[in-house]
Amino acid sequence: MAARRRHHATGRTRARQSGRSSGSCPSTTRLHHILINPIYAGAYAFGRTCSKVTIEAGRKRILRGIKRDRADWEVLLIDHHEGYLSWHDFERNQRLITDNATSKGLVPRGALRRGDPGHRDLLRAGW
Repeated sequence: MAARRRHHATGRTRARQSGRSSGSCPSTTRLHHILINPIYAGAYAFGRTCSKVTIEAGRKRILRGIKRDRADWEVLLIDHHEGYLSWHDFERNQRLITDNATSKGLVPRGALRRGDPGHRDLLRAGW
């Protein structure tokens, strides 16, 4: 049961999560973020994204979260801690995700429709 907690500024009460899983499945976006984050493979990574400053109409505009290639990351420590999956599996998953992207690049390969059923069940096994 969720506990009730009074907000310090507004005085309104709201339910506070007890930290237990609600039993619902994570969203596709959440699963994607888990699969592309190297921390789940036991690696520490820093500098995966950067910011770019431009001047538009005389005003400074900052674009944040621009993804860098892995070679350009500032720090990547493989086997930094125990991960949920091996680094080999993580890299294989990255290739599968890249190959399945249907709107990236000039000649996308598209999602797997036929063939090895293990690829279709990528998320079912451990997640």
